[in-house]
Amino acid sequence: FLRTRVLNKKIDKTINLKKNFKNSDKLNEEIIKVISEELVNIIKSQNLIDIRTPSFLNARLKIDSKNSLVELKKKLKKVKLIQNIYIQELNNKDVYLKIKYLGKLEKIVKKLENQKVFLKLAGDKWSLKLN
Repeated sequence: FLRTRVLNKKIDKTINLKKNFKNSDKLNEEIIKVISEELVNIIKSQNLIDIRTPSFLNARLKIDSKNSLVELKKKLKKVKLIQNIYIQELNNKDVYLKIKYLGKLEKIVKKLENQKVFLKLAGDKWSLKLN
C-alpha cells in the first residue's frame, strides 16, 4: 500500500508484488524499483510539469519605477518553472516580455503570485503587475 501527497492532494495506491526472490536483497531492490516507477506515474498522472513541451507567455509590464524590470527579473528567477525571459520590446512606458515556462498556466500563475507578481488577462493581452 502506497500513500503519498502531491500538491496537498492525497493519493492512495495498492501495489501487488509476487515474492519470486529467495534473496531478501533482490526482493528489496525489486520493491524499490516498482515503487519508484509507480511514484513517477502518479506524478505524471497529476500533470504537474510537462517537460517535453515548454509554453510561451507574452505579457506587458508597465514601468512604474526605474527598478521595475530589475525587480521583475529577480522575482521571475525564483520561479523554477520559468526557463527563460525574452524582451520583445522596450520603451519608456512598457516592456513586452516573452516568458518560456514549463507546466500548465495555472501553475505558473500560482508561482508568480507567491512572488508577488500578478498576471492578469485584459481582453486578449496579458499584463504583469508587481506588488
